[in-house]
Amino acid sequence: MSPFSQFKTIVENEGVYGNINAIIADIGVSSPQIDTAERGFSFSKDGPLDMRMSQNAGGETAQDVIMNYDKDELADIFYKYGEEHKS
Repeated sequence: MSPFSQFKTIVENEGVYGNINAIIADIGVSSPQIDTAERGFSFSKDGPLDMRMSQNAGGETAQDVIMNYDKDELADIFYKYGEEHKS
């Protein structure tokens, strides 16, 4: 298992670069999460900005984080978990 950012390096090292016809990837969310606006993951439906994988477990929602963390804390999250090196 490797991060998607390493894809090109891995396929080059395996000698299959340019010879791939299909890719199967687990992007971490499922259709019910995206299709249910209340989950906070939907691209096409309005809903609360929740984004917790388990809403029954408690904890902060994405809205809590956005509203309460300062810009440096948010930049650190985007850098570390989103691999956004220009955060």
